[in-house]
Amino acid sequence: MDRSAIGLDAGAFYGDLYAKPNGQGDGIMSWSGDRSTTFASRSEVAVESFVPSANGYTWNADRHAFEHVYSRDIQLFVIWAAARRYEEQITEMIATEFRVLARFEVRWSQERLVNNFERLYATGVGLGSGKEEDVGTGPFLLIVAEDADPVYQYRRNVSGFFEITSTRAARVKRAARELAGGYTVHSSNRLEEFFRDATLMLGPNRLDTVLARPISNDLPACDVLHDDLVGANGWRDLTEVIEVLRRATEYLALRGFTELPGSLSVDPEIDVLTRERLDFAAIVNAKGDPSGSAVRTVIDGSEVIFDVREVGDGYFDARWQDRMLQRRVVPGDAIAQPRPDDHFFSLLYHTKIQKTHVKPAHAGTLALLAEQLDLPVDIAAGITEDEVAAAALDGYLTGHRYIVPQPSDLDVERNATFTQALRMTPVEPSVAQVVRTYLWSRLRYSRMGSRAAESDRLRAVVRRMRGWRARGRAVHS
Repeated sequence: MDRSAIGLDAGAFYGDLYAKPNGQGDGIMSWSGDRSTTFASRSEVAVESFVPSANGYTWNADRHAFEHVYSRDIQLFVIWAAARRYEEQITEMIATEFRVLARFEVRWSQERLVNNFERLYATGVGLGSGKEEDVGTGPFLLIVAEDADPVYQYRRNVSGFFEITSTRAARVKRAARELAGGYTVHSSNRLEEFFRDATLMLGPNRLDTVLARPISNDLPACDVLHDDLVGANGWRDLTEVIEVLRRATEYLALRGFTELPGSLSVDPEIDVLTRERLDFAAIVNAKGDPSGSAVRTVIDGSEVIFDVREVGDGYFDARWQDRMLQRRVVPGDAIAQPRPDDHFFSLLYHTKIQKTHVKPAHAGTLALLAEQLDLPVDIAAGITEDEVAAAALDGYLTGHRYIVPQPSDLDVERNATFTQALRMTPVEPSVAQVVRTYLWSRLRYSRMGSRAAESDRLRAVVRRMRGWRARGRAVHS
């Protein structure tokens, strides 16, 4: 197809679609889902409606502190079994600084104990935790508390990271650990961490009940729970998984989500993007090869595979992955999904750069999205053709300063023929290209080295590496 015949110029493509509004901005249109447009003052957003991607922290110069957007600040504290002899003193520390909303004595089953620790601390389901050896295996105390006057500032956590942290929660936890010794007291440090841990430990319904309790200055009675983490014995249905994920983490389904959950009976696999793969797997109680992307859990008695991509893994440009999660759409009780433009261009990227042919179902979805986005008719009609798709992707990626990175997962294909048609977008070399360049540089005066670099055997080596990884995942699962 002749580009000039339809005016298909890559630069014009992104220039028309992503023109700077009123001459301002960075060239990205302002959609209602953008993080920068959704922040409100803290008193305007009910904490019961919490979702991670809607939160943010703004600087209050008068207080010399950060504030989040939600109406209340809730934290949790766990006094593990090894610290229970100090529970009265630690409870008093918490009650002095916070309003205690609920107290639970939690009794995990012995058969699920290690799995619960693996998931709570995201050490890898099925890989062991060792936490139980440090904090004890008996019943522990869980306290949910509200900070009436939260102050968030930068603090260093135990991993050495500087993060915006609830200074009051950090201070109480530090004092409790100094009293009890070691890491026998756990707490959340941010609202995001509270909702993740509390959702797993209490379940969505019980957590809602706690948040709805009237505020009182009296210490509430301690309830006894004989529950493992939610989903410990598998999931009732996909709706239950989605309900937990909604508050626990930032994620989205990349494609095929409109057919869920019915499509799972035919294709029991869901492609997702998240912040951290290991944490997502912990939340959904899924096992998998630590070096691969696929993890497996049980939903409604059947195995379901989540193919998990994380920010920075090279599946897409890391900046694009981050923005996709920030502006994702969470429609009611349905699975989180990309904004329509992210859905369209990520699916086009997947079908053209990561595959060598377009599935009919994907072609239909691209056509519907093109219509929804009101793309020019000539472009929408030919969007699955290589020349049209290359111009569209080239314009979009370059217009947003994205590149085509090399995925860390060697099983992700690279359509080299298609990527050669990208005139403006930087394309990171494939593994085979890197090895070939190395051979040329190291053995350029060697006939054997030159032949190796030019031969098809190099590609065969990469294919064998992929085969080894696939067999390794099969054995591990």
